[in-house]
Amino acid sequence: MISALLLAAVVWNAPVTVPGGGGPWAAAVLPGWLEAEADSDLGDVRLVDGSGHEVPYRVLDAAQSDPNRWLTVAVTNLRRTADGFAFRVEVPAGEVVDRLGLAMAGREGVLTATVIGGNPPGALADAVHVGRIQGASRLEVALPPTDVGRLEVRLTTLVPGLEPTGVRLGRCRLPRVAGLPRPIAYRLQPAPDDGPWSRWLLLADGPPPRIEALVVGVRSPGVFRRRTEVRARSNGATGSASWQPIGSGELIRIPLADGRTGLEELQIPVRPGSWPRLELRVERGTEAALDVDHALGRAAPRWILFPAPRAGIGLALVADGNRRSRSLERGGTTVDPREAALAEVGPRARVSTPVEDEPIRVPWVAGLFVVAAGLLAWLAWRVLGSPRA
Repeated sequence: MISALLLAAVVWNAPVTVPGGGGPWAAAVLPGWLEAEADSDLGDVRLVDGSGHEVPYRVLDAAQSDPNRWLTVAVTNLRRTADGFAFRVEVPAGEVVDRLGLAMAGREGVLTATVIGGNPPGALADAVHVGRIQGASRLEVALPPTDVGRLEVRLTTLVPGLEPTGVRLGRCRLPRVAGLPRPIAYRLQPAPDDGPWSRWLLLADGPPPRIEALVVGVRSPGVFRRRTEVRARSNGATGSASWQPIGSGELIRIPLADGRTGLEELQIPVRPGSWPRLELRVERGTEAALDVDHALGRAAPRWILFPAPRAGIGLALVADGNRRSRSLERGGTTVDPREAALAEVGPRARVSTPVEDEPIRVPWVAGLFVVAAGLLAWLAWRVLGSPRA
């Protein structure tokens, strides 16, 4: 009998560490290398226990569009102060928020916003410029994820003309245990201009975590308002590399009459993803190029939420050619991911697993040869050996 044919299937696995003594659920951040290699829906990645049994999980996307992202809340104790306005808002019970949006009456004006909260109270956001000026508008204030009951908002007028009329709070979509994800630093390399565009290449050291925006550092003084575009390097079906647009926006800096910055926007939203190679394009026009000196990616990681294993049971993420079950995602869940224990995905290890194909058996092949030989002999006898008339 001929020996069986063996095919080598290259796979990998990565351990998942879950802290003991937690609740029934755990959540882990997906590392950059997994985001760069796995299918976008993670359908080719399974979570298994030490016995090889699959553990279902749900994918949590912090950057995913959410129609219920914003909470409209009432403004209380709105009053004028010596230098602006002040008011209070209540964070609804059970909510964790990470952004404050202001509604303003008036066509143009600039204020600085300071948000106080916590116990003991402290500044969650300090002197953030908001308002409208020369067609530019910025009316949102980023906050660290917080669930404090009351926020005190103080607005100091820099350019008169605006008055607060309402507020909304942005729900935080990250697990509370995660804290604030660190920005991703890119190495900046100037590239030749392309017509009216100045260009820079942005390089990350290895596959970076997923990002949702690019924050650009500009040293150029004075006023600027330039269109920008961010492109990512990708390989086509033929293997040739090309640059595909993944985001666009404006870089804005508008100073006040005394030289202080009025409004500034140095952030460009991009399609969420793990982008190790980027191209930044900034409109030049007839003016001098902006002096861009650094770029940071604002992290927007994805998470997996899964039932925490019993003590002593190890878990691992694996890619072995089998599609994972989506049982945890088919129905609703009342699990609050912000209360899940923080798990960690360890380094991956590549594994070669032999997959045995159907063996080819000698008796079956030999039988074919015997039949074929017999048929040929019979035909030869009929043609050459039969008696002639």
